[in-house]
Amino acid sequence: MTDSPNSEYAVRTLMERVAVLEARCAEREETLKSLGSLTEGRELELNRLKLLFDNIPDAIHFKDKEGRYTWVNKAKADSMGLKDRSEAIGKTMFETYSAQFSWEVLAEEQKLMTTQVPIIDKIERITRKDGEVRWHQVTKIALLDSEGQVVGTAGVMRNITERKQMEDELFKASMLLNTFLDQVPDAVYFKDVECRFIRVSRSIHLEGMKNKEEAIGKTDFDYFTEEHARQAYIDEQEIIRTGVPIIDKIEKETYRNKEETWVSTTKVPYYDAEGKVAGIIGISRDVTERFRAQEAIRMAKEELEIRVQERTAALVQEIREHLKMQKALRDSEGMLQDSNVRLETRLSQLKYLNATAHQLSQFTSRKDLLPAILRSFTQCYPGLEMVLCEGSNGELRCTAATPGLDNPVARAACEKALSAGYDSLDARLVVDRRLDPTLAGLNIKGFEHLTVHLALPLVMKNRRIAVAQILAAKEFAEWFPLEQEMIDTLAAQSAISLDNANNFEELEKRARVQSELDVAQRIQRRFTPQDRVSIPRLQVKGVYHPAYEVGGDYLDYFETKSGSWVIVIADVSGKGIPAALVMTMLRSTFRAEARYETSAKKLLCAVNDMMSQDLDEKSFVTALCLIVDKDGRSMTYARVGHPPLVIRRKSVESPETITPKGIGLGMVDAETFTRTIEEVHIDLTEGDRFLIFTDGLTEARDSNKESYGMERVMGQLSGGERLGPEKALNRLLKDVEAFIGNEPYHDDLTILAMEVIG
Repeated sequence: MTDSPNSEYAVRTLMERVAVLEARCAEREETLKSLGSLTEGRELELNRLKLLFDNIPDAIHFKDKEGRYTWVNKAKADSMGLKDRSEAIGKTMFETYSAQFSWEVLAEEQKLMTTQVPIIDKIERITRKDGEVRWHQVTKIALLDSEGQVVGTAGVMRNITERKQMEDELFKASMLLNTFLDQVPDAVYFKDVECRFIRVSRSIHLEGMKNKEEAIGKTDFDYFTEEHARQAYIDEQEIIRTGVPIIDKIEKETYRNKEETWVSTTKVPYYDAEGKVAGIIGISRDVTERFRAQEAIRMAKEELEIRVQERTAALVQEIREHLKMQKALRDSEGMLQDSNVRLETRLSQLKYLNATAHQLSQFTSRKDLLPAILRSFTQCYPGLEMVLCEGSNGELRCTAATPGLDNPVARAACEKALSAGYDSLDARLVVDRRLDPTLAGLNIKGFEHLTVHLALPLVMKNRRIAVAQILAAKEFAEWFPLEQEMIDTLAAQSAISLDNANNFEELEKRARVQSELDVAQRIQRRFTPQDRVSIPRLQVKGVYHPAYEVGGDYLDYFETKSGSWVIVIADVSGKGIPAALVMTMLRSTFRAEARYETSAKKLLCAVNDMMSQDLDEKSFVTALCLIVDKDGRSMTYARVGHPPLVIRRKSVESPETITPKGIGLGMVDAETFTRTIEEVHIDLTEGDRFLIFTDGLTEARDSNKESYGMERVMGQLSGGERLGPEKALNRLLKDVEAFIGNEPYHDDLTILAMEVIG
């Protein structure tokens, strides 16, 4: 059978289709092979990414639109405290972190998904549920699907807690240095290797300098004379070259147009990171007053030497007169020989007295003078034992003794022997002390052979300043009449020198105490705000008058990190330096604890926790605290044992007090303190006026010992006239001064007036 053309066409068409199908099958096989290779490549890439994400120290997470974790890496799971990262899937931040922090982050991520604006390197303070605080550097982006729709967020967090702590420590160190340079009364300065000023303290006062920044880049040649500046430059270059400091060098400062002053200067090198000297640090303390006092002492010593020389000249004149008399009595050779012996003895005594007077006049320190007085007697009369006793607060005290009597038993016996009649004691020689009942206590073992007792007062200007007790052998009593004038002169010289040393010691003590009180007063005044502050919607004016050079009242107002304003007034129990020291700790504690606080009660509780560790059982602090919100619309108020807040509303003629409960700082345990303290919320309305004060106001007394009182304070704030804070304070202080008259303040006085100005 022969095939038809149609059949051939059909076969040919079928064969073509088979060829096409074979080609497509071959192409599909190639495609499948390519897809297999691509899949293997993607799996390798995903494995690499997984390896990277699991080993990177940064915490990485993905969340859905509701804030639920959909994937986290190992670092993130570890930071959440999870053993397996799969445990995080489906959870939210509320299960790991504090509620407040979690709400803030949720709101932030909702905004991110809306705006799609990424958050890059944001520094966050993260608080966990267990209270642990960490700092993270955070980057977040919105996640989009293939159609560009937001499906969640992705975030990378780096733990920078250690870096933040280091930054805080660096900030604290910088603040400490700045505080030191702002508060230290001495002149402190830093210079580079060219001796140019690079930093100076607030207390430095250079001629013509208006503020401390003007000194930067200048040298001593810009302020002092050429001679002074040149010597300072030589000294400082030597320190830079050798690294050897200069300690407490007394030098004269010579300005070009100013009187000379004297300073105690210390200069030390400081080093760079490579250990090379980078410059010097200098501290200069004004010692002009001390130098002048020392000059006065030197002049007094010179005057003493002149007096000794005059007395010596008088003795020489007496000897000369004696020689004239001897010339008239030379009838007897024996008398002449006896006279010559006495003359030689007198000349020897005179020489010894002159040398002793000069030696004693060199000592201004009691520590060096007292042994020298003992030596002046024992060198002249070997073999005796001696003590010096001085009267103090109605008691006789042994202040120096020769080696034989320099022990507690002997000293106590010598003190007891003369303590009863010290105030009326005259020179007294007892030939045999064993027969005198009043000296029975001097029967000290080892001194039985020293039977003679001499009590010798040291008198200066009819004032008994000490008594010398001498124990000697019986021969001393035999020749005492011949030596009495010599011994009396030694006693007079000793009295003059001891009185001079006592005066010098008292002068130095007073100068040191007064200097320290002046410095403390300047520092404490700097603690009290001096400048007007810009508290929103408020005007404030405060005054502080310590009863002594320094006091225990505390007044402060300052802005916190959160923008709120803290106003605090406190009164430390006691007065003077102890109260001032507690006040300084109180100021530091309030400023440290108030950084983010908005509750007056919580702030007082935190301060009480810190101060209770440093207050003893006899010390306490009363305080009143106001925290004004950053808009100046309201404030929280609490007090602990302090006089209450006085308020006069704009629409009311008479003032009133607001008296919430509270016990003074340091008086009870922390739990009782927190339980008893109350907090009041006060809305601030334009025209309202407030007054806070310490009890130095209400307890100010007149000559009849009557107190100023709370009623009089309230009367000053009443009436139709409404004065601003400054005028109101001035009127109140004038009324207090009129009330007390010439009577001094017996307590620190601190007041603050405040007005809402809208």
